[in-house]
Amino acid sequence: MLKECILLALIAAAGCTSLEKSSTEKSREEYYVLRGANFHRDGDRLSALKEYEKALQKNNKNPTPLREIALIYGELGEHKKAIEYYHKALKLDPKDQISIKNLAYIHYLQGNTEKSKEYLQKISRDKLDEFALKIEGYLYFREKQYEKSYEKFLETSRYSTVFDREYYKIFSENLQLLSKEEELEKLLEKDYEKFFRNREFIILYCRTLGEKFNKWEKANKALRDYLVNMDTDHELYQLLAYTYDRLRMPEKSNLALKLII
Repeated sequence: MLKECILLALIAAAGCTSLEKSSTEKSREEYYVLRGANFHRDGDRLSALKEYEKALQKNNKNPTPLREIALIYGELGEHKKAIEYYHKALKLDPKDQISIKNLAYIHYLQGNTEKSKEYLQKISRDKLDEFALKIEGYLYFREKQYEKSYEKFLETSRYSTVFDREYYKIFSENLQLLSKEEELEKLLEKDYEKFFRNREFIILYCRTLGEKFNKWEKANKALRDYLVNMDTDHELYQLLAYTYDRLRMPEKSNLALKLII
């Protein structure tokens, strides 16, 4: 009886040790993924890749680090490696919408229109978000189906949450080809409320208002509003000086230029 009790105790202890080890391994895996995400957010892609690789060493059945590695390679322009890792992630989770969308985009960037369309077709209709709509618009634009690309870009603008220079560039060309340039001004005015603190947007907004629509005064005000709480930004002060010059206010233009020195 005593032997049986000792045996049961040993089995129970072994079970607890196994569970604790499993829990610890899981915690380490999550720790590496979190560290990778933090490094990536801070722009340190190399360190992020190392952390994601460590996470995969702990568990190579987790699609998340595979997907994140693919994303980094995509950002670095290493499309072949990005595709390879997205495929690995999809083997583990064939319905992973993020991997599917990003594969559609990478194939678009590579000029592989048919492959991009193939992945777009795999996106669940309830997951057809801003990013997917943009890709559809880009593909229609490439095929010179300008009315269809216009419709997709217009739909995208309703849900836009992140400033995307490429989207504005292509949509602007699309509107010009359809003789609808006035709609670009409306789009910029609408998005100003969302992106007025975004430096890239402010540059685009002010240059477009001034150079395309001759609204230098409005551009000047937007720049001043942006710069009032910002550190010295040489490029933006040069643009501010240019708006004053276009408004025929040379003294203020010179003053803006002096702020750069």
